[in-house]
Order: sequence, then C-alpha cells, then structure tokens
Amino acid sequence: MEGQMTRTPRAKVLLAAIRPEVASLGKSLSEAGYHVTLPRTVAEGVTLAASPHFQAVIFDLETGVPISEAGSVPVLSAALQSPSAPAILACGQDLSTDVAVTLMRAGASDCFVGTIREEQLLESLRRALEKRAHMQELVSLRKVVQVFSTLQSLESTYENLRTSIAELFHAKVCSVSLLDTDRGEIVAQSPHYGSQVDPVPRHRFRLSESRISKLILERGEAYLANNVPADPLFEAIEADGLESLLAVAMRRPAGPTGFIYLANRPGGFSRLDAELLSTIGEQVAVALDNAHTFDNAYRASITDPLTDLYNRRFFDARLRQEYNRVRRTGKTLGLMFVDLDRFKQINDTFGHEAGNLVLTQVARIIRQNCRSADVAARWGGDEFTVLLTESEPASLEQIARRIRDGIQKTNWGPVGEITATIGLAVLPQDAVTLEGLLQAADDAMYLAKKRGRNAYALAAEIQQAAAAPKT
Repeated sequence: MEGQMTRTPRAKVLLAAIRPEVASLGKSLSEAGYHVTLPRTVAEGVTLAASPHFQAVIFDLETGVPISEAGSVPVLSAALQSPSAPAILACGQDLSTDVAVTLMRAGASDCFVGTIREEQLLESLRRALEKRAHMQELVSLRKVVQVFSTLQSLESTYENLRTSIAELFHAKVCSVSLLDTDRGEIVAQSPHYGSQVDPVPRHRFRLSESRISKLILERGEAYLANNVPADPLFEAIEADGLESLLAVAMRRPAGPTGFIYLANRPGGFSRLDAELLSTIGEQVAVALDNAHTFDNAYRASITDPLTDLYNRRFFDARLRQEYNRVRRTGKTLGLMFVDLDRFKQINDTFGHEAGNLVLTQVARIIRQNCRSADVAARWGGDEFTVLLTESEPASLEQIARRIRDGIQKTNWGPVGEITATIGLAVLPQDAVTLEGLLQAADDAMYLAKKRGRNAYALAAEIQQAAAAPKT
C-alpha cells in the first residue's frame, strides 16, 4: 500500500531577502524540497506575505528599522494578517536581544542574528512548520467537534459532520459508518456523502463483506490508497468512481465504534492526513457516543413508550408549528383522528396485555400507511391522530381508507375482528383556527361512528349536510 502513496505536499516558502547571502539560501531550501519564492521588491514581498499561498515566511530585517510595534515591519505585519497563518522566521545582521524578543512576541517563530547557517535555518523551519501543523490540527479538531455542540438530531449531526470533514480535507466524498460489534455489522449512516449522493440508502452489511474496514481493524492503522483502481483489494465494481481513498477507525478506549471514509481528494492523501483523520476519529467517537445518548433521551421524551409513535405533548407542539406555517404560506394542513371501535371490550375480555398488543399493531399499520412527512401520534387511550402536511381532501380520504382497511383485514387471532372509525378535517377549508380544526376532525369522527363504525368521514360532509336544503 505504501507504493500507492503520494509524497506530502511541499511547503511553500516566501523568502523576502535583503542581503545576498540570505537570498542564496533559496537554493538550499529548494534542494531540501520546499517551493521557494523570492520577491523582487519590498512592496511585492508585502503583497505576497499577505496572500493565502505560503506556509512559511522568512524575512530579512534592515539595520535601523524601528520594531517597537509589529506593524512597523511591513512583511511581518502582512504575514500576521495572512489567512494561511504562515510560520514566520526573521533574520538580521545586527539584531539585539530586545529586538529578537519583540519580534517573537509579535508572532515570529525564530530569529537569527548575523550570518545564518544552512542547517540551522532548515532545522528551525522544520520545527516551525511542525508547530504550525499541530496548531492547525487543534483548530480543525475544534471545528469538527463543535458540530456536536449544536445537536438538533442525529441525522443533522451526521450531515454536518460529513460536511465539516469533507471540507477540512478538500475531499469530494465523506461517509461515516458505525460498527455493531454484537452483530458483526457495519451501519451506514446516511445516503449523502459529502457533495455526492450514494445510491444505497442507510443500510447494514456484514463486517466480513467490507475488506477495507476489516483490514483497518486487523492492522490497527488507517488505510490509504491514491490509486484505487490498481489496488487488488478492490474489484472493478467496487472501485467505480473512486480515485483515492483514506479510511480510519473511530476509536474509544473500549475499542472501535465505526469508520470514517474520505475519497477523491485532488492530488491524493498523505500520511499526515491519515494521522489527523485518526485523531479526529477518536474525538468523534466520544462525541457520537454522547450524541446518541442525548438522542435516545430526547426520543424517549417525545414518543409514546408503548406504540413508539409521537406522544401527545410533541404532537401538540408540532401541530402549532404547522398551523403557523400554513398561515404564512397559504398551503393546506390535514388532521386525522383514528378511534378503535369497542376497544374497552378487548381489555375487559382478554386483558390489558392483549389490548397493548392491539395498540402496538394498530400503530404499526398507521405508520405504514402514512407518508414520511406526516406526523402520527398516540392521542390517548385507544385514539390516534395524524398530521398530514399539504394534503387535499382526496389524498386524505385515500390514506384513511388504507388505514381502515389495514386494521380490518389484519388477523387479530383470538381477539377477533378489530375495526376503527376515522374523522378527517382540512385547514383552511374546514376551519380557520387551530381549535376549529381539532373540533372539525372530532365532529367528522363522530359522524363516521353514527354510520355504524368501521368507517371514515370528512368534516366537509358535515358542512355540506348543513347547507343542503331541508325537505
């Protein structure tokens, strides 16, 4: 795998020299593997130092230049304001200790007095770039972990996490998967990978089927390949669209918890990228554990423990939110009440355990026949409610029919036949206020019960009956 790696990109160094002996050091820096730029004038040096293109700036200080403030040294001042935050080295023929201290306080990593030895400059530059890299790692870690400080949902957390990591490494693809050690499975967390879309939705697959993830765990180190099609670990179908790949395990002290995959970075990945991503993986593993704990607690607070539908408190809050949205947009909002017929008889005859099994199955039928944008909740006892966004009466009637038929046609075993009565109302056709919408749906449900139960009715039917001429 090492043969497929690219070299770490060479650092770009701006050498703003006044003395010829300092300018001559540019050749030594180039031979040591650095990209060196020598400005022709002080003005050009200031412009280049302020640009985001250099990882290090070495500037030569004229004798007699005042340095009581950082701003009095133009190149230093420009470098300090550069968005790339370069490592800064200063040199001068007659620098005093006070001058050197002032420069270091202003932001220089090192200062050289008099003649500079080649090996001394190279070593100082290496240390300064390493320090800069470590500082950037800390900043990068902080940015990634900050994703979890604004946790709203696990879905948005994973999305923000992938986006942050992809942008940090300039990768076109980023995915995050969790490891289910009990089942020996990997759980992909979402279909959106960076700026691309994965055709496979959230899914589980055996760890043994992922050769890359299995290899990471066996070797205990990152996987890096900058020529994926040539890697024997990939088959042609697996490598489709992949050019470069960097994958690491997310680890906690107790062991690995998942994987982060990066792909298709222009120019490929380096070992430094692998080390940084591994460090990020350790931080993310802990943060994700906390996020899942928070998410589980949050879900418990908004769902009914028996049916796993939303509870009354959450539904009321969501209903108010959707009502305000509809008032702003002028769109429609549907409300459905579902009441089980003669449910008390089931509890009295077969016991509450049988009744709970019925409620759980009915909740499953309601969930299966609603759309992903709809909000289903247990209203209380044997009554359920569904908030249907942007629904016309015809589509509401279709959903109601599916729920009614699904409940009636289910084999309920010794309990016998179970049926439901459903009432439907639409805002703004059937009501103009939130209270009016609730009352209209409730009235429609009682209209359906008068028809003999195992039926549904629309609030619009009540209005039509009231408006019809009496004979």
